[in-house]
Amino acid sequence: MIDIILLGGLVLALVEVVKIALGGRYSRFYPLIAIAIGLILSAILNYQYGTIQEIITSGIIVGASAVGLWETGKNSIGK
Repeated sequence: MIDIILLGGLVLALVEVVKIALGGRYSRFYPLIAIAIGLILSAILNYQYGTIQEIITSGIIVGASAVGLWETGKNSIGK
């Protein structure tokens, strides 16, 4: 199974691309976008290795960890 930490970083980068594409609007939806991207990546990369429950769970964990990683970094810097 693809490492969840690596997927978290990839989700974080893809959410940043979405933020740039949207011009910073709709910021309240970024956590949902992160979870959706996490679910999609988990389904694409892990469909052979696990059941649908494992894929959905890992996708939600990846998306939520990407959001938490971003918020922790943002709060540490003090922006």
